Amino acid sequence: MPKIHNKNNLRFSNMRITTTFSITLVLFVIGLLAFTFILANKISIQTRENVAVTLILRDSTNDIEKERLENYLSIAPYIKSYFSMSSMVRLQAPRLEPILTIR
Repeated sequence: MPKIHNKNNLRFSNMRITTTFSITLVLFVIGLLAFTFILANKISIQTRENVAVTLILRDSTNDIEKERLENYLSIAPYIKSYFSMSSMVRLQAPRLEPILTIR
């Protein structure tokens, strides 16, 4: 009889160790996935806010098209800020900040 009792204790002990290890591993993987998603979201937001697009129009673009483009840029939800400059300013200072920043 004592041998059977020892076998049952050994099985129960192995099951407890295996269960504990399995649960620990699953919780660790879930935490790692949550951390990855949070980090990916922060990186995505930072990347979207720091993308700059420069839009250069031809000199032949008329004022109506320029005004229409400025109106579109001002109401677009994915544009954080923009500014425009004339061709004379572009010739004097070609390395100014971009016209368009997407958020």
